[in-house]
Amino acid sequence: MLLKTRKANSILISVVSNIVLISFSLLVAIPFLWMVTTSVKTIAEVWIFPPKWIADKFMWVNYKNVFAAAPMVKYILNTLFVATSVVVIRQFFIITAAYS
Repeated sequence: MLLKTRKANSILISVVSNIVLISFSLLVAIPFLWMVTTSVKTIAEVWIFPPKWIADKFMWVNYKNVFAAAPMVKYILNTLFVATSVVVIRQFFIITAAYS
């Protein structure tokens, strides 16, 4: 009897934890999905109320316009440089601290 109760509690804890994890995952993913879908909408579709999740017509030219209006390649390369530098420097200090 005690074994069945432990198994039932284990299953209940697993189900509840999965529900919580899925809820938080959606909480994080929904703004990102909204950002991506909004980036391919027309200006009129961005400002309509109530908002639509999926655009009627995908405006891939929006990305072309962004890359033409600003030096996005430079920004992306700068971000990659900074992120890589931080990781390499941090790893150096972590490895040296581990041997001290």
